[in-house]
Amino acid sequence: MRELGEVMRDQRPDLVVVQGDTTTALAGALAAFYEKIPVAHVEAGLRTGVLDNPFPEELNRCLISRMTRWHFAPTARAAQHLTGEGVPEEQVFTTGNTVIDNLLWVLAEGTGTSAFRTGGRRLLVTLHRRENQGERMRGMGRALHRLAARGNVEIVLPLHKSPAVRDVLLPELDGHPGISLVEPLDYLDFAATLEACDFVLTDSGASRRRPRA
Repeated sequence: MRELGEVMRDQRPDLVVVQGDTTTALAGALAAFYEKIPVAHVEAGLRTGVLDNPFPEELNRCLISRMTRWHFAPTARAAQHLTGEGVPEEQVFTTGNTVIDNLLWVLAEGTGTSAFRTGGRRLLVTLHRRENQGERMRGMGRALHRLAARGNVEIVLPLHKSPAVRDVLLPELDGHPGISLVEPLDYLDFAATLEACDFVLTDSGASRRRPRA
């Protein structure tokens, strides 16, 4: 935040655009606020209504909104959250989501490589959030093990670098013939893997994919 403030004092932009709900986005908005520079927020208005879930993103979203002049909401529901919190309607714009725009563009380009290797039912799993670490994640690992034991499913799980994740999931899943534990995929390969799967299980958001017929 301090270094961003130095850049802003040097460049004096007319506005600062922050995207998403990470702590980095919050730092950017705070730096702009301290420099009295207007803030525009992309992906504004996402809410669960539970301040610590997701943690810390839900709090970040709420705090960024308090400093934002132009709110670019991805959906009509997100826009309604903002106006329901007292944001003037003329400051809220429903624009769609740049993340989805980029994903569709990347898939159309076809430049990534899927991590799936068989023709079975393909299940992509991402699992790492703090809220699930520990015994809850261990239980999820056991459930994935039972699912893979059916023999008609290929599970690909890009394994998060966090020791709290690896120490739990590796003992449960490593070496199972129906489960591929892979290192984190780059964006292009992850998009191709997502496109190739029949189903997604994730604790990282509202990712959904309609199963193939």
